[in-house]
Amino acid sequence: MDGRVPLHLLLTVELAVASFKEGFVVYVILLIFVLVGGSLTLLMLQNSTPVQFSLFAWQSPEMPLGVLLLAAFLLGALLLYGVAIVSAWQDRREVKQLRLKVAELEQAQMRRPGGPVQAVPPGASVPMPGMSGPLQSTPPQQE
Repeated sequence: MDGRVPLHLLLTVELAVASFKEGFVVYVILLIFVLVGGSLTLLMLQNSTPVQFSLFAWQSPEMPLGVLLLAAFLLGALLLYGVAIVSAWQDRREVKQLRLKVAELEQAQMRRPGGPVQAVPPGASVPMPGMSGPLQSTPPQQE
């Protein structure tokens, strides 16, 4: 055995790790949802005193404080969801524009007389600008 791991085994391990992470995230989200929901339920049950909410000239009918707190929480969550949707829409539009720009640059590169630019092969060292050659690593000196 030469110490190399077969590619199909590496891919299988990577898929297993990815699915574990996805499953773990789902359980964390579920746990957070249960904790927040339980806390809100407890908050509603402990605050049953009727109150009246006033905003400028408008007044709400009397309702338990817990219901009013739940309504405020849900209104805040809905507002946050709306902001996230708008942000995701803007990100998606930007990604689309960037993909079009990448395709345009790839087409321009293919039309060049010399053809596409070749990438540096792995393991090759490229000197930094202003340097005469690649960096030489020196082993650490022991005292």
